[in-house]
Amino acid sequence: MPQNLWNDQDAAKLPDLEGLVYRSNLLGQDRAVVNIYGGNTSTKLLLTDHLGREVEVLAVKASGSDVATIQERQFALLRMDEIEPLYARESMTDEDMVAYLERTWFEPGRPRQSIETLLHAFVPHKHVDHTHPDAVISLMCVEHAEEEARKVYGDRVAYVPYIR
Repeated sequence: MPQNLWNDQDAAKLPDLEGLVYRSNLLGQDRAVVNIYGGNTSTKLLLTDHLGREVEVLAVKASGSDVATIQERQFALLRMDEIEPLYARESMTDEDMVAYLERTWFEPGRPRQSIETLLHAFVPHKHVDHTHPDAVISLMCVEHAEEEARKVYGDRVAYVPYIR
């Protein structure tokens, strides 16, 4: 059974990006919750760009990083104002999406963002953690996965089909 390792006092002292590292590292400590290199964490924050403008930035786990050991430099930083127009697109190949997102980088030189970046950008919350717990992976690998998930979780589940 996963344990709640969160400490409000420790977390309150941390700026947003360091808080994302803290949150990610805690989640990654239990491999039944987040398998190695699995899951993604993000936060939306305001940063000052090279022209002195305050812009909304999505900090999202870089592809291939492990949330258990991730550090601040392993998060991609992307400009939300340049990502948001993608919401209106009906379709886009993975290759086109990766190329597009590389042009939204707030700070060049950071690692490439997760393939699931758009999920994090479009969920209307500041903090998004999506893990890959063993129990849920097992449930999603059966025929009629959405139906089975609803039997277990009812309306508390958000089912997003994987399309490639």
